[in-house]
Amino acid sequence: MSQGEIFATACGLSWAMGVVFFTRVSRHFSPLAINLYKNSFALLGLLLTMFFLADELFPNRPAMDYWILIFSGVLGLGLADLLFLMSLRTLGASSWAIVECSYSPLVILCGYLLLAERLAWLDYVGGFFILMAITLISLERGANGGSVIPHWRAIGLGVLSMLFTAIGVVVAKPVYQDASVLWANVIRLVGGVGVLIPLGHLVLPGQRVWSCFKPSKHFWLTTAGAFFGSYLALIFWLAGMKYTLVGKAAILNQLSTVFIVLLALIFLKERLNRSKTVAIILAFIGAALICL
Repeated sequence: MSQGEIFATACGLSWAMGVVFFTRVSRHFSPLAINLYKNSFALLGLLLTMFFLADELFPNRPAMDYWILIFSGVLGLGLADLLFLMSLRTLGASSWAIVECSYSPLVILCGYLLLAERLAWLDYVGGFFILMAITLISLERGANGGSVIPHWRAIGLGVLSMLFTAIGVVVAKPVYQDASVLWANVIRLVGGVGVLIPLGHLVLPGQRVWSCFKPSKHFWLTTAGAFFGSYLALIFWLAGMKYTLVGKAAILNQLSTVFIVLLALIFLKERLNRSKTVAIILAFIGAALICL
């Protein structure tokens, strides 16, 4: 297993842990407030990490590299993660894990369109399996009955979240391929935090925007989610994308599907019925076919 593959697998586990924590707090804070907190936490953590490792914060790179990373962060960490948290609030962790399988084919498709990475026929077959899984899970009821958005809309938001994430990482690959992973993540997070602050004040009362920053009984759960699902997962994610093909990294990231379902069963007591089990199997087969 190569260095990039190890990083990509570690990202899947770390992200799964973050999803479980975010699920626990999603009924207590708004998705926008959670996203602002997790991105701010990750930004501060990465800045401290760069300081201790003596990593250069403003390397001598073209201004366009900075703008590309900021755009990637706005799309992939600001808007995409906001849509993810909105979707998670309705679907629950295990159903979200199935929708998240759309990430692999979307990354590979974006790699083909934007980076000219080649698609094999198995990629199309795998994408079909994942589409069937998402269709099947769309017939399920949401995990949170009192959710404010319909189940089908939550699935649509989840798929759109994965599309934004895929575009964000593929667009930025030419920049971070020869750059510090920490630096690239910091600049992306600047974009992710920068778009959420004005957006938050437009759609939420001021106090609710910063609600996750205030000590409460859910504060440490949110912090744990930010540590595993944002700080660690971001480092592992871009490191995996940097040191291997984006398509291969995407499928190893997709192991988060298995990790999320297992953790949701153990810690969230989410039920795994027959249709959801079939959908998970279909989604994972599709992701595995894309990896071949």
